[in-house]
Amino acid sequence: EEGEDIIKTCKKAQTLGGFIIVPHPFDPMRQGAGNSLNRIAKFIHAIEGFNSRCFFSWSNKKAEDFALAKSIPSVASSDAHSAEDVGKAYTLVEGKDPLQAIREGKIKMVKSEPEKAQLLKKRVQKAFGQWE
Repeated sequence: EEGEDIIKTCKKAQTLGGFIIVPHPFDPMRQGAGNSLNRIAKFIHAIEGFNSRCFFSWSNKKAEDFALAKSIPSVASSDAHSAEDVGKAYTLVEGKDPLQAIREGKIKMVKSEPEKAQLLKKRVQKAFGQWE
């Protein structure tokens, strides 16, 4: 059945004491859990409600709305693949135990919108080479 592998993975992570945060679930540019979220919601500790590298802002909004509707904490991430991306989004946690803070929802997402033009330029440069 479709999505069965993700359920097996979640069950295995749970058995091993893992902490499950679903990254960029609705980003069409990457493979996210999207349609499987309802099926795995009971295993999820948090959802990445904001990813600064998501090109389409609606995908972040959809993730945050899903998390809110299911009472699952939302975290933010810069998803940095280079030094210049570090800190574009992050999650503030209360206390000394970040995982416990996420479990209890004692967190705050700090967001920045992606610099869409810069991201597009980087992708074009990667595909076609540098230009002046």
